[in-house]
Amino acid sequence: MDIRSALSWLTSQPPVQIKKLEIKNVQKDFRAAFAVTLLSGEKYVLKLAENAFTDREHIKMWQRTSEEYSRLGAYCPKILLPGAGNDKQEYFGHDCFMWAEEYSVYPNVEQFSKDRLTDENGFFTYIDDAVTLNARAAAMYFDHTALPSGYCLFERFSSDDDDCEVYENACQFKAAADKLPARYCARVNRIWKRWQSDFDKLKKLYPQLPRSVFQADINYTNCLVDKNGKFIGLYDFNLSGRDVYLNLLFRELPWVMSPDTHEDKADYEIKCFMRGLRTSAKVYSFSDIEAQAAPLIYRVVRPVYDYFTLIDAGDDDKKITHCLDYSEYVQSASHDFADAMERKK
Repeated sequence: MDIRSALSWLTSQPPVQIKKLEIKNVQKDFRAAFAVTLLSGEKYVLKLAENAFTDREHIKMWQRTSEEYSRLGAYCPKILLPGAGNDKQEYFGHDCFMWAEEYSVYPNVEQFSKDRLTDENGFFTYIDDAVTLNARAAAMYFDHTALPSGYCLFERFSSDDDDCEVYENACQFKAAADKLPARYCARVNRIWKRWQSDFDKLKKLYPQLPRSVFQADINYTNCLVDKNGKFIGLYDFNLSGRDVYLNLLFRELPWVMSPDTHEDKADYEIKCFMRGLRTSAKVYSFSDIEAQAAPLIYRVVRPVYDYFTLIDAGDDDKKITHCLDYSEYVQSASHDFADAMERKK
């Protein structure tokens, strides 16, 4: 495929510059992106992908979700899709779907210094505004797709997945824990039985929880800010989909609220969740059933999320104990999520 000829569906203008932005080829996930500048000065990003979560249905859903976020007041570069029959191109042996996005007029957070956009507690200064945007999306109860988000629970995100990611994480955790010395056996069995019990309880409750459609990836590379660092909007909607808002919060927040790693992971995560819930509650009304589900989602998602830390611990007793202590803390600690959600007990 010639990039110039591939642009014919987008514009009749000749491009004056084409710049390669990304080539990713990992296992069954191929992606390429090119910045295109036209003679008029207009700029676009041409994207191609071959993977299990990119097809015409997904791209149209990303486009619609971006439009809904724009209606909520966020700046989201438009997503443009060729007509049917023109949306697939062969590129270096890959049978790719193709689409384009307007080039953002705002920078992402990655282009700012870390110190400029973090507060005295180490949190990103714009993060409350980003969380509020997702909470407003939650309050809209969007239903324009049945496709799950990249954070889905009890569903497979793509056809390549054996199960939902949380269950796969749990299996990885159990496999690593079963290889530990025999002296850890009782603790491992205790953690695993608790996790299975919580998983089964949540599975019965989960279908009753409200859903909406989310961008589902407010990490610092996708959050757009103005020259003063004020949150403006989002791009990169390829993890978008329908989801339970609480699931999104409990899975995403620790990764997106701060640029730093934190020694006391459990304490940091709780600060993230409490802040995210309180921020969300200003624009989104959590239901009683969501208050009931919050502790279960926390105890299902978090104890096994970082299974790789147990794998990396090897035979280091201190690291192993730290990992197991964290899992048992999450399973046994009592946190007043209901209060943060303004749902009084």
